[in-house]
Amino acid sequence: MVALRSEDHIPNKDFVLRYRVAGDRVKAGLVTSRDERGGFFSLMVYPPAELRRVQRQPVEIVFVLDCSGSMSGKPIEQAKSAIRRGLDSLQPGDSFQLINFSMSAGQLGRQPLEATPQNVERARRFLANLNAEGGTMMIEGVKAALDFAHDPERLRFVCFLTDGYIGNESEILAAVEERLGASRIFSFGVGSSPNRYLMDSLARIGRGAVAYLGEGDDGAAVMLAFFERICYPALTDIAINWSGLRALEVFPARAPDLFVGRVITLAGRFNGDVPRQLTITGKVGGRVVNVPVQIEQSEMPGRSIASVWARTKIGALTDKMLNSEEPLAAAIRQLALDFNLTSPYTAFVAVDSASSTSGKSKTVHQAVPVPEGVSFDKTVSNSE
Repeated sequence: MVALRSEDHIPNKDFVLRYRVAGDRVKAGLVTSRDERGGFFSLMVYPPAELRRVQRQPVEIVFVLDCSGSMSGKPIEQAKSAIRRGLDSLQPGDSFQLINFSMSAGQLGRQPLEATPQNVERARRFLANLNAEGGTMMIEGVKAALDFAHDPERLRFVCFLTDGYIGNESEILAAVEERLGASRIFSFGVGSSPNRYLMDSLARIGRGAVAYLGEGDDGAAVMLAFFERICYPALTDIAINWSGLRALEVFPARAPDLFVGRVITLAGRFNGDVPRQLTITGKVGGRVVNVPVQIEQSEMPGRSIASVWARTKIGALTDKMLNSEEPLAAAIRQLALDFNLTSPYTAFVAVDSASSTSGKSKTVHQAVPVPEGVSFDKTVSNSE
């Protein structure tokens, strides 16, 4: 059982529960179930605990640092510490770029630089001179990070380090989806109360992962763990032989890469026979490998698995709306109603008809605490 401490009663920070799922090798399992609506399945792929024995691939790292006023103080120092550790982790054959944004974007060079000692030292000096001030025009950082040409010989990872204190998330995510290409996005939420919707969405749309730098976390240690993850991917270029399952409406439509510390989950429907075994094909260190999938047929009605599929489809349709003029709100609403789910267009409302109150209503202004570790002067307007 997990419970909050009795004295921790002020809701001014996120609740974080950390756990690890890993084994000695890549494993995969598929659970299927049927009900009156058809067949549904959930596929999970688990990474091994570590992959340091695998040959390291050259990487291209783009660090994107939020230098807006809300990052002042400890958040920007944590982010800088993380980037310094990332620069120190680069090896010959790697390349990098360093981009900063607040009201506009700046960058170290026009193209990614080779990871030579001279260029790394140049980046450290550039980083030391960055300060947190001004507003947050994250869209400029996105454009600067994703608009230059990609080197096909290297895996490109774009790392956003930000608290995400913005109000135009849809515009940001639409720009990322439009420009992503071959990049993978890893988002680092900085501070005690980052914009988790934005951070999680960046990683999902960007086929990457997300990490959070809490107020007590060591930025360098978090970045080191990140480098160990991306430099030794457990499985890339994933493809699945569905055999006679006849899978359809699988989400996400494009399987992300498998990294140490992160499980891949795919959900879909099927109208064929459940085979004895499926096979996943991917690459590890440039070598093609096959991963057998264990299959389990649930005897219970497929309510829970069907709900997982419906929720992933709602997420996919919501992402599609970012860069599509197609009216999808009605489809999302109907899907949520059919599977009894909340969505941007549905909600559960509890109505108590046992008693009623009379009299005039009264508006009460309730103070909301500023998130722990956030500067009031930098983020909250004093105007009435």
